[in-house]
Amino acid sequence: MRVERGAIFADGALVLQAALRGHGVALMDRDHARDDLNAGRLVQAFDVSIPYGAFWLVARRFDALSEPARRFVAWIERCYPGRKGA
Repeated sequence: MRVERGAIFADGALVLQAALRGHGVALMDRDHARDDLNAGRLVQAFDVSIPYGAFWLVARRFDALSEPARRFVAWIERCYPGRKGA
């Protein structure tokens, strides 16, 4: 299966607007989309939700991170102990 990379938005409001205009699926904070979900302008596509305050650290290769990025990861792990993913 070939998967093409779609649009990337740096702002949750832009993600919401793109979803409302039918440009695809939005992964976003449910509270941010609550009015549109309640009004039926958006639907929750999957029966999955992420607890408030959840986060992911994403990198192509964590073993190739720059030193500043490694320090950031270490800081996040110190701030949120016990939340390390699989």
